[in-house]
Amino acid sequence: MQTMTDLSTFHLEISEQKSISASTGLIKQFGCVTEQSDWSGYLLQIEKWANRFCIAIVALSALYFTPIVISILFR
Repeated sequence: MQTMTDLSTFHLEISEQKSISASTGLIKQFGCVTEQSDWSGYLLQIEKWANRFCIAIVALSALYFTPIVISILFR
């Protein structure tokens, strides 16, 4: 029984190392893609729409929570 536990632990450690090395390769590939892309130019292009989207989310949140806050204040 002790041998099975040792082997299963060893197998788990090997599989963890493979997944870590595979994810490290994906991280390196993602790093290369982000370094070669023009992210700042793209963000400047969509900045106006992103700002409007965020303002809309804040406004909808305020509308949603206003009745709750009013009910708490008038208790």
